[in-house]
This record gives sequence, C-alpha cells and structure tokens, in this order.
Amino acid sequence: MKWIKSFLEKILQGGSCSFKENHGLYCPGCGASRAILKLFEGHILQSILYNPVVFMSIIVTIIFSVLHLYENKKWNGRHRYYRIRITCLIILIIVWTFFSFLRNFLLIHYGIDYIGDILY
Repeated sequence: MKWIKSFLEKILQGGSCSFKENHGLYCPGCGASRAILKLFEGHILQSILYNPVVFMSIIVTIIFSVLHLYENKKWNGRHRYYRIRITCLIILIIVWTFFSFLRNFLLIHYGIDYIGDILY
C-alpha cells in the first residue's frame, strides 16, 4: 500500500488535469487521485469531498463481489440479482453526473474553485 501512496503523491506533485487547463472546467475524474490518497490516509470524508465516485465505486465493487460469491454458492453461478447491480450502477452514474455539474456550476457562476478553494 505504501507504493500506491507514493505513486499517487508523485502524480499530484507533477501534474494537473489537462481538461481543466484547456477548458477551465473540471472533468468528471478531477480529484480522483487526491480522493484515493486521502482514503489511504484514512480521511474518508475528505476523500468523498474530493470525488465521491471513488468511495462509491469501492462500495459498488464490494456489493458486486458479495453478490457474485453468494450466487456462486447458492445458484451455481447463475446471476439472479441484476436489479441490484443495475440500480447500483445507475446511482453511481447519477452521483457522478450531479457532482461534476455542481463543481462546474460553482466554478462558472460563483468563481468557487471547489477543489482549490474549499478543500485546501
């Protein structure tokens, strides 16, 4: 885990989002590296504020894994829980879209640089 943290710290020191540099807006993935780094440091709330999709993706992955193990044990590998999977993915997409819109709305209309002004 230490090598992942050091890798992410190197990425954060040297680079910024080319989409934000070119267009002046946040891309949907902006803040994901910082969110993962904060998650490894144990700062869950700050991780969620940087990019909630990272934390939600981990939860969805856990749900999918548990369902897969349960289906393999009980139903011999036949998938029975499509609705749960589809619902999780739809919620993930809705949150990602809303969060991306909110960050850019604050930036355009109020001049609030969400990641820069609020979280630092």
